[in-house]
Amino acid sequence: MPGEPVIIEVALNGATSPERNRTVPGSIEEIIAQGHECIDLGATIVHNHLVTHALGLEETVEQYARSFREWLDRDANLLPMPTIASGQGVEGKLGHLDALGAQGVLEIGFIDPGSINLGWAEPDGTPRGFPYVNTYDEMSWAIEQAQRNGFALHFAIFEPGFLRNVFSYWRLGRCTPGTFVKFY
Repeated sequence: MPGEPVIIEVALNGATSPERNRTVPGSIEEIIAQGHECIDLGATIVHNHLVTHALGLEETVEQYARSFREWLDRDANLLPMPTIASGQGVEGKLGHLDALGAQGVLEIGFIDPGSINLGWAEPDGTPRGFPYVNTYDEMSWAIEQAQRNGFALHFAIFEPGFLRNVFSYWRLGRCTPGTFVKFY
């Protein structure tokens, strides 16, 4: 309907490298600049990955907080959203969200509610990849984290089992206000 509010989410980057797609930001400065461009064009949620995932907790928090603060200075109503980190255990994957929430730069928690093989095709067509695993204990931990911090929850749905898990948490009344799902 004309005049109805719209939420525009952008994902600035992900697993794709600048070598594969020249528009993918290759530095934190480029991430910040692209975020500003998207905000100026009406983005409400800006999702990004850091350029390298092999950072410690302190550096991960520092880089996300830097970009989120700059974006929030541009639009105080923006909802910045990081990604899962590469640390060990659930705290290593999601601990940065607690720190970002404590700094007042994050209002969205997340967990991809399940496990799946993520991959690509080699030049000859051979499939390659890795298992992307989020256990039931990790899902519960992320939901409890969102409850502790007052975060809305973002669930990415990659396959039907993920959605079944979200419906289970919803029926149990464990989803926080503002929870939303996205289908991939």
